[in-house]
Amino acid sequence: MTLAEARTNGRRPVRDAPSPETEIGALLGELSEEAALLVRQEVALAKAEIKESTQHATGVGAGFGAAALVGYLALAVLAVAAGLGLAELMPAGLAFLIVGLVLALGAGIAFMVGKKNLKALNPVPHKTIETLKEDFSWLRARMS
Repeated sequence: MTLAEARTNGRRPVRDAPSPETEIGALLGELSEEAALLVRQEVALAKAEIKESTQHATGVGAGFGAAALVGYLALAVLAVAAGLGLAELMPAGLAFLIVGLVLALGAGIAFMVGKKNLKALNPVPHKTIETLKEDFSWLRARMS
């Protein structure tokens, strides 16, 4: 009689009950798979939030760019207006001055809008931080 026949006594092989180490190993494996899935999901959420913040920052940058351009134009027109106004003291200079002031007002408005948008800019991914806290709490409870 072979060793395999002796173990089975002509019947099906009997399997040993899983040891506590096997069960713990399986649980830890499952836990590590779930933790990896959570990390992948959190990374995806963080990417989405960062993309949203980046798009907002792009709009703020465009506002400041517009303010700079209009401000530069205002400065150029005001300089021409001041030169013409002082040189000739004619209504043409006054007209250039009015145009320059309107452009300066436009630059000021664009700057204020950009400044307001900059204050609203928040690059911190709050949703990701909150869900990470929840995930860690869940993992701690699961490991207990």
